[in-house]
Amino acid sequence: MPSDEAARKIDEYLETLRRSCGKVPPRERDEFIDDIRGHILDRLEADGEGTGSIERIFEQVGDPKRLAAQLPAQRVIERAARAISPWTILHGMCRFALTGVAGTISLLLTVAAYGCTAVAGLVILLKPLFPSRIGLWLGPGERLTLGFWNGHIVHAQTFGITFASPFNFVVMGTIGPADGPVRDLAGGDIYLIALAIACICGVGGTLFARWALSKLGRRKFRGTGGRLASSASVTSSSSSTARC
Repeated sequence: MPSDEAARKIDEYLETLRRSCGKVPPRERDEFIDDIRGHILDRLEADGEGTGSIERIFEQVGDPKRLAAQLPAQRVIERAARAISPWTILHGMCRFALTGVAGTISLLLTVAAYGCTAVAGLVILLKPLFPSRIGLWLGPGERLTLGFWNGHIVHAQTFGITFASPFNFVVMGTIGPADGPVRDLAGGDIYLIALAIACICGVGGTLFARWALSKLGRRKFRGTGGRLASSASVTSSSSSTARC
């Protein structure tokens, strides 16, 4: 148990944090404050109550006003890290992208994966309506496209997921017109190909995004003094960190 003086300082710190949380829903605010309290007590138990110990812990945990300002973004990322909905995941990824290069790259990769899923889904839906225009096209310059062909030999254009040498890759777009024949490589197998791409990109994009949010996103906030995750998972990680 902390001494009376340490307990008073902890209460003052947490009261400042509570006032700084503003319009954060009470339940989330209280969970967050309980989490911070548990973290401080764990650190105090590990470090001892020597002179200046509690002040050092406050400095390591972070300024309470700064913690409160980070809380909304932390909660968005935490929910997204456990979500299945692409919209929730993309919302969390957008918040994560604001924290630096790792977040921006993760967002771009996630958007590319979900974009491929969307294109593949559209191919399945539109193939019966436009059978001669939807397919897996091999065009001029060894350009491979899953999606739509405009039907032209001169100024032929394809739209969708496109690969072209040497390193061109476009999702939900086109690399530009070219003159020459276009050949469908898939025929009736286009449905299976598109379904496989949709499943691989959709599931793969979700798993990658959740990993990035869980590992990189949480680490980013912890590195700036913030705390992420539910009370159980955070308290567990805090305890192990305190004893290292």
